[in-house]
Amino acid sequence: MVDYHEENLLANEQSVVCISPHASDRLRVYNLTEAGIERLTSAVNASWRAGIQSVRNWNVEKVYEFQLRGRPWLGSGGDAISARRLVVGVFRCMLEMGYGLALSAITSRKPDSKDAWVFLRRTTKTKWQCSNPHDVFAISFNLWDTVRVIDAGEEGSGLVRELLECHWAKGIQKVDAYKGVPQIKLRGNPWQASSGSESTASRVLVAQLVAGLAEAGYTVYASIALTSQDRGDSETQDYDQIDSWIVIKNPPPSLV
Repeated sequence: MVDYHEENLLANEQSVVCISPHASDRLRVYNLTEAGIERLTSAVNASWRAGIQSVRNWNVEKVYEFQLRGRPWLGSGGDAISARRLVVGVFRCMLEMGYGLALSAITSRKPDSKDAWVFLRRTTKTKWQCSNPHDVFAISFNLWDTVRVIDAGEEGSGLVRELLECHWAKGIQKVDAYKGVPQIKLRGNPWQASSGSESTASRVLVAQLVAGLAEAGYTVYASIALTSQDRGDSETQDYDQIDSWIVIKNPPPSLV
């Protein structure tokens, strides 16, 4: 007979899922049901243009491994944007299945390590559905002075631009598009500051960006590292050492 403590342990075990990117093209998923794996497979295929090469039981119990076509985690050029679209698709799928993000953390000292994402199933009376694809989007901080707003729509990208213009004293140098997404180039070097004052100003900018998004109904849901700290795109000098954000508009309180 299973006692109360053992029942609680079993319930807790069934409520946690861990998803982690590996190498340049792998995604490993721990403790998601077969039905959940099917839904996640559909979400990945819809979010990653190159698709999935294979899905298999890995050599650790309760772990599935997705091998993707292409190399999303190298984070160079257009793939850097597509990889963030993929992560948005994964997070949206988990939210719709009732899993909220509990932790995003690097748990290995290997130089190519990436974040592991721990999700907990939330108890909620109504299931959350993403009715507008722009309600979940990504923000990436690139080079030493650039912000990209990926799939936020006009409302979200316009809001980010307004906040940057308002809270960065040096102003905006130019606004254009990179691989089809809005790109905002700031004056100065906020992501590679050479002085203490600019370094502090960049942190204030980030704080005001979070606050301004929240005031407009957007939550910075996750801050994630997708590529290794020492790898960059030599052609574009796009050293991706700063976390990217996953942002959600009006998320249900039970899932944040």
